Amino acid sequence: MRAIKFVADELSDKGVAELERLATAFFIVDREGVRQIGPRAQRLVDRKPHISPQEARAACEQVDRLIERSVPLSLEEEFSEPSE
Repeated sequence: MRAIKFVADELSDKGVAELERLATAFFIVDREGVRQIGPRAQRLVDRKPHISPQEARAACEQVDRLIERSVPLSLEEEFSEPSE
């Protein structure tokens, strides 16, 4: 439940355009394994040419911060007792 609250708190004030940038940046790091910000931002622009390089870089940096801040939630879920 804390993970859902975290996502809602972090993303509920974002508009469609910003959510598109963040979701695509996350997809590129998660599914394509591109970890470095520069190449990831370029990949985002390649996939979504209407996104500027500056917006792409900002989205990649924000996704990295979100991932870093969500790690404690992942660990908590991994080691918690299953609910019945």
